[in-house]
Amino acid sequence: MVNRAFRYDLNSAAWIECTDENFINADIEKIPTVLVLNYFDLPYSVYCPVHHFIEKIVEENDSEIISAEGCKFQDSDRVMDKKLLYCPTKKYLEEVILADGNEIITDTFSKFTGLVGFGKYTDERIPFRWRIFQSSVKAPINIAVDFAEIKRDNSGIRSRWENFFIAVSFAKKISAIKRIKTDHLYVIKSVNWTEAETEIEIPEIVENAAMEIFLEDTKAIYGFKPTVITKFKGKEKITAYIKRPFDPDIILLKHFFVHFGDFDRIFPYDCTDNYKIICRLLKINPPKSLRKAYAENHYAIIWYMLFRQWGVKDINFMQKFFRIDDNIAIFPLDELIFHAPTKKVVKSGISPYWNAFEHFCKFILKNKGEKFLTN
Repeated sequence: MVNRAFRYDLNSAAWIECTDENFINADIEKIPTVLVLNYFDLPYSVYCPVHHFIEKIVEENDSEIISAEGCKFQDSDRVMDKKLLYCPTKKYLEEVILADGNEIITDTFSKFTGLVGFGKYTDERIPFRWRIFQSSVKAPINIAVDFAEIKRDNSGIRSRWENFFIAVSFAKKISAIKRIKTDHLYVIKSVNWTEAETEIEIPEIVENAAMEIFLEDTKAIYGFKPTVITKFKGKEKITAYIKRPFDPDIILLKHFFVHFGDFDRIFPYDCTDNYKIICRLLKINPPKSLRKAYAENHYAIIWYMLFRQWGVKDINFMQKFFRIDDNIAIFPLDELIFHAPTKKVVKSGISPYWNAFEHFCKFILKNKGEKFLTN
């Protein structure tokens, strides 16, 4: 059984694994929580330590700043980075002066204890707890985040609890669900997690923990643990592995092979050697060094096909390009496709410059040679 939780540590400014069983297992509504907002140079605003709130600036001169409430500040008061704790009983902000574990002390010498939710002052959704749980091996794996939806008005800061989670079953190939929890009312929608507008990034520690469990579950089902090399990070890495556990980055080439039909049929979910399929589709028998380059960067296939198309024969001149994963000149690599009828790499959409660019490359190759073109 897996049951892990992660909390934000204000002192180290990082997410860490939670060891308090109460914080791990209890519903978020039943756990003491503390909302801390990072205030840094908010335009036309300043934090007032007298009124304990953010006040609008109505007048500025060389010597001072004046707020709408008539408070006067030095310019340094506006730009100073501050961590402001919201006290719901007093309905105002207090500056954090000390943080140690779950305990926080503010400038009013008040002490607060609980799970910390930390975000920018302008954030609308702030995470308080991440969880990963699985009842048994091969059972669905759940990754969840409890967060507060923040609303600000003249009466203070209001928040309500929500929850996003993804449930993954490698035994059943895939299951992605977004579940919204608001004020004890549950609504379930069958929505792919990648489309959920959470605006919340997965902390690296949660990502790594999830991948460890994914790999172990895949091993339990298929008998071996995949070696995962991927350019995806965070939520994208999680969802890419769910879609293709043995080759997450194959998704990067979905657009490139659009003319070949159903991508999921051509590159099956549990295929362990997509490179062999690619070579068969493109009718190529490249040097072994391309396989290694492909493992590190799947766009190496596109580079190889382009150079072949232009007439470059020596793969050694191509090698340094195999590491590039964004653009060729001004053209994004993920906008290139292999046009099956003509057996050529072309740019999707309308681009009057692509043909001119190709013509230029071929001209350089013909008149200057392979080495000059690839330098």
